[in-house]
Amino acid sequence: MQQSTSNEVKGKLTGRTEEAITKGSFGLPWYIATNAEGVVDHFWGFDNIAAVANHLGLEKLTSGNTGLDLTPSDFEQDPQAV
Repeated sequence: MQQSTSNEVKGKLTGRTEEAITKGSFGLPWYIATNAEGVVDHFWGFDNIAAVANHLGLEKLTSGNTGLDLTPSDFEQDPQAV
């Protein structure tokens, strides 16, 4: 945490921010993805994660191939825990 206020880290943040703006970023999250064919594309927003995965040729996750055995009840909140 202490390093986050260092001039080195601030400089990297400024540099990455300027680079993102130069490449067309207008918000966060901003993704620049290069697929196996070398095609570069830009994506903005969490709702575009599937488009990033598709661009990269990644397999679409389904309930059968995640390696997890989860059901909707696994995500229900315990009212006593709130």
